[in-house]
Amino acid sequence: MKQQKKIHNETKGPAKSAPSQKPPVNYKIGVSLLLTFVSVLIVFVFFNMGNNSIWFNDRIVKYWDDYNDQSTDDMSIEHRRIYTDNMNYIMSEGIAKSIPPKFRDSALILMPSQKYFRDRRINFHVPLPVVFYYYTGIKTIWANSKDAPKANMCFRIDNKGKAVLEKITDTTRLRAFIIQFNTDTYQL
Repeated sequence: MKQQKKIHNETKGPAKSAPSQKPPVNYKIGVSLLLTFVSVLIVFVFFNMGNNSIWFNDRIVKYWDDYNDQSTDDMSIEHRRIYTDNMNYIMSEGIAKSIPPKFRDSALILMPSQKYFRDRRINFHVPLPVVFYYYTGIKTIWANSKDAPKANMCFRIDNKGKAVLEKITDTTRLRAFIIQFNTDTYQL
């Protein structure tokens, strides 16, 4: 009978094993740190091998250096325009500042061609009218445009080499400027 009870107890269900022990928290942190260190080491070795090193230095490191330089600079819209377009923006702003505020809305400036400035050894790339408007909020027009006779101001260089913004009231003077500027107008 004892044997039967023994057999019966054995067949009742699976034998109970010792309770499983969970690894200590310190062990989990240690394994995580070890795997993190190994991962960083593998990535470091990968990016320091041959062509990977060249690519990493030319792309990632250079980008990061440029980013740090730019993030410490003054990044106002004014500063970015000066940094990007340099002389063109500065000259355009100078032209705009010489117009009295009451004429700013109605001003249409006749601009000479690129060759006009080059012949006078002035390093000013004449911006497109839309770009000039973007810089200053003032409308310009090129001498080779069909609407050039509508201009009421003219930007030119006088005989002494000084930049002059002249208000035009006489149509014959305007036609003379258009003819002068069209003799050496470059086309896009």
